[in-house]
Amino acid sequence: MRPPRAIEPEGFKIGNSLGHPDQPDLQRQVVQTAIEYMNQLVMPGKVTPIHFEGY
Repeated sequence: MRPPRAIEPEGFKIGNSLGHPDQPDLQRQVVQTAIEYMNQLVMPGKVTPIHFEGY
């Protein structure tokens, strides 16, 4: 089963879905980007890779 829509942070390791520990700015950016994409992505099953600086 695929998610209805999702972002995939490029290069993030399993278990670091929001980035490394003790990186609150990066973690906040990932969450904010995911929320923004919830309204933009409308195709079910679409996974959008996104690069985040600092990871």
